[in-house]
Amino acid sequence: MIPFYGGMNMLFTEQEKKIIKLITCFYRNNGKWLKYNELVLYIGTSKKTLRSYIDRLHDLFFDLCEFDYTGSMVRVKFDSNFGLVTMQRIFLDKSLIVRILKRTFFCDYKSKLDLAIDLNTSESSIFRAIQTLNNGLPDFYDLTFSYSKLQFEGSESEIQKFYVNLFIETNPDPLYWPFEDFMREEEANAFARHITNYVQNSIYPDQFEYIKVVLAVASIRLKKSHKISISPTDDDLYQKIEELAKKPEISAFLERFFPEFRANKTFTAYQIVSYFLNEEFFFFFYDLDYRLKNFMKAKANYEFYLKKISFLQKKYNLEIPDPLDFYKDLATFFRFKISNVDAEDFFLDHSEYSLNYLKFFNIDFHNDLKIFLTEYMCRFYPKAQHKVQDLIYTVYTLWPNLIPQLIKAQSVTKALIVSRYDQYYARTLADLINTMSPNYIHADVYGNFQIDFEEIKNSDYEVIITDFVVKKDFGDKLIFSFEQLPLLSKIRDFFYKIHYMKINKVFQAHPDELKKFANFLGYKND
Repeated sequence: MIPFYGGMNMLFTEQEKKIIKLITCFYRNNGKWLKYNELVLYIGTSKKTLRSYIDRLHDLFFDLCEFDYTGSMVRVKFDSNFGLVTMQRIFLDKSLIVRILKRTFFCDYKSKLDLAIDLNTSESSIFRAIQTLNNGLPDFYDLTFSYSKLQFEGSESEIQKFYVNLFIETNPDPLYWPFEDFMREEEANAFARHITNYVQNSIYPDQFEYIKVVLAVASIRLKKSHKISISPTDDDLYQKIEELAKKPEISAFLERFFPEFRANKTFTAYQIVSYFLNEEFFFFFYDLDYRLKNFMKAKANYEFYLKKISFLQKKYNLEIPDPLDFYKDLATFFRFKISNVDAEDFFLDHSEYSLNYLKFFNIDFHNDLKIFLTEYMCRFYPKAQHKVQDLIYTVYTLWPNLIPQLIKAQSVTKALIVSRYDQYYARTLADLINTMSPNYIHADVYGNFQIDFEEIKNSDYEVIITDFVVKKDFGDKLIFSFEQLPLLSKIRDFFYKIHYMKINKVFQAHPDELKKFANFLGYKND
């Protein structure tokens, strides 16, 4: 399966977990006819229930998938630009538990019957759904959802953290703003933009969305008299928040949404951004040198980092323009991205999801990096809760031109063009191949006047290209026969087969990684 956190299980009822399994099965068998009888056994349900599941998916994904039916079979064709993660994220947003959480976040229900009517379900279904949620919560949050009160019980910072991640993880559409009836999106955009003006770090779309959602969640909770208890302790920081409260757009929002606090806008703004204070977000209001000096064990950390990073550079022939700047970026971005934006992902493990692909650019490099960062965390942050893979992901993200460098560091596939009819054609084809992908494959032209097939077979060339039909057995070499300069479609097929050959060699050299990757894609029993 795609690497979902176990926390996703707390957001699905048992029936919905079966539908998720069905979604994954359809995606793995994109465009294939599947028998109802086999699906019934795979999902573990009756044929009647299976049909109701399929009908539900058809209604939900009618614009993203094409469903075809016969009396005993079903076929689902997916939009080529549409992935399994998006599909499951959309379905997650429609799950009963998520709908309960969102309804009770926006509205205070005095009666469970009213909630059941709004959700078109029964009170007993709501009770079972909340039980499922509470069974999974302790592994991720120090919270309990009260069935009697229909609200969370626990610290306000923990409650806000849960809702921030819930709304981010269950919204696949960047054009949809779920808080419009409370905090208008233009208000959230303006508030967030003014905050980012103070942040001494680059801000990207996912981080900007994180800031917006935090502001919306905190404002709505404050409107209901729920606030994080943090008193102002930093005069410089309080002054910055005072400046924020005076911005015309923010001031107008505070007057509209909090008329009862009109006399003290600064304190209201402070209460809204208290979530950031609790998560040490305003650490990023200070310049890089100040952060490095005051918030890091700078010297010991940096010396260890420099020693290990230099080893990786030499071993894999990699470059870093400025190791100190790279270290600063790593330290600050890791705190911002992992400690805040991705702190409590309970739907998708973003780091693992990306690394399962990125590591195949060079598995040996990935393994060496993992050893280095594991030692780094154990030595300097033994009590840290962050997973090492989060820090690995940060390195892949911030190392300048890392992936292109890893590609160049790989051995270039050697191809030999053997022409029986036209040597000039062979040279032209070699120039074409070498120009299109110089770091991926290099083509030479066979120069002997007499073609020695045994010599070619025993050479270190992995790919042989001819302008005649080849009946000779060349072992595991790839053979291509082009009677004339190939069309673009043929060239695409040519590069695809070479890429497949290279990947296959990686898998043969690392069989355990192949097994992990197959499990990651959902092929556990294949």
